[in-house]
Formats: sequence, structure tokens, C-alpha cells
Amino acid sequence: GEPGQQALSSEGGGRGGGGGAAAASVSVARRQWCEKCCRAESMCICSDLPDPALKTHTRIVVLVHPKEAVRKLGTAPILKLSLVDVIMIYAEGFPEPEEDPKLHARLTAGGFRPALVCPGAEAIELGAVGGAAGG
Repeated sequence: GEPGQQALSSEGGGRGGGGGAAAASVSVARRQWCEKCCRAESMCICSDLPDPALKTHTRIVVLVHPKEAVRKLGTAPILKLSLVDVIMIYAEGFPEPEEDPKLHARLTAGGFRPALVCPGAEAIELGAVGGAAGG
């Protein structure tokens, strides 16, 4: 094989290239992957997702940390497949209006008033805000 590649040995089924002339590369079938949910077909969740994707009256914006963005099995990709108008922001923090005016214009388009939904000791129930989550 090529340098840096490992071959399966025909003797004992172990990994390694130490079998000399007796070692043979064995073709291993790759798992089939679902292109939509990025999971192995045996673990595909597409049949459990809404079809068509849901249209909500509330605009949903998800702040996704860059480290989470590379995880295809996280919840953000599931939301993206499940909701029509979800907005994904990939950053370590939410940008201020002067840092990303286009994003903030998009968030308030149509009369929407953004509200941060985040659990915590000082969180306020959405009902107490009086319509801050949507227009």
C-alpha cells in the first residue's frame, strides 16, 4: 500500500504492515451515509423529522459555537432540517448591531423584536416581556 496507509493482514485479521509478502490488502465495505442528516443510514433520523419542514410564526436564531459547527450530529443541523426560517449564526458571541448591521436588519425585518432565550438564574419568562419574541 501507500506510505501511511494501513492494510488489514490476511493472517489473524489484525492491522499492520508487518506481514511482509503474506500481508494482503482487504477491501472493507464503507458504511452508507444519509446525505440529508449526515448519519449512517442505520442511524438515519430523516423519517422522524417533519416533512415538509415547519414554518413558525417566531423567527428562530441559533448561536452556534465554531467548535459545535463541525459536529454534524449536534442539534443545530437537526433544527436546520426541521424549521423553514431558522437563522444559524456561527460565532463565539452574538454580534452587536454595529458589528453586523445586515444581520440585525434581517432579525428585525417584518416587525420582529428579538429576544434572547437562555436559561439562567436571572432569566425572565417570555410572557413577562409581552410579545418581545415575535411580531
